[in-house]
Amino acid sequence: MNKLPNPRKNKNNFFFTLWLIFHLGIVAAFLLVFAFSRDKLKLETDLFNLIPKSLSLESVRKADEKMLSKTSRNVFILVANRDFQSAKNVAENIFEELNSSENFESVSLYNDMAFISDMTDFL
Repeated sequence: MNKLPNPRKNKNNFFFTLWLIFHLGIVAAFLLVFAFSRDKLKLETDLFNLIPKSLSLESVRKADEKMLSKTSRNVFILVANRDFQSAKNVAENIFEELNSSENFESVSLYNDMAFISDMTDFL
């Protein structure tokens, strides 16, 4: 008895081959673009540059600039403990470590009321 070829199996192989060629073409195109424009591609690591620049409204532009000036250059480390002295000691230890680092322009442990007021107004 002769077996007839299964047309369904041939159809599945055709679509799988088509699917594979399509996806390999996408990967190949990406690799070609990457290879030929390696010097022109840059990875943006500053997340605040992803915020669109709204130049159409002056008030929106000013608010964006104020937000970026307050948030893009500051790191706040808050320490809490039931025992205040323990929290204070941990904060001082962190301050000493960060103060000796070259990664920061300036480090401050205690802030005055004007600075805290500015941050409260911003938040």
